[in-house]
Amino acid sequence: MVKAMSHTSSEVATIIGRPLHRVCKYAVEYLPPSVRMASGHGSHRLWSDEDVLNLKVVVSLEDVGMKPATIKKLIPTVVESGSVTIEKPYVTLVVEKP
Repeated sequence: MVKAMSHTSSEVATIIGRPLHRVCKYAVEYLPPSVRMASGHGSHRLWSDEDVLNLKVVVSLEDVGMKPATIKKLIPTVVESGSVTIEKPYVTLVVEKP
């Protein structure tokens, strides 16, 4: 059995390829960390492996030009089912988490 890890926001930023301030914005706008939310000056958010996968989905959706409001609507579906399919003229986006 693989032990679940927790990651700091700095580690998450490196993993998903976004600056730290974007990870902080994601915590507020899309997905709060499930392990621990920051609780004051000097405290740290802690993100689970699942949180990191969900944030990778957010990054993928941003990369294809999806608007933040649309991403925000899709995140519950991704978190709950692990996948989302978006079909538009000329583009089909399928996101599935392992």
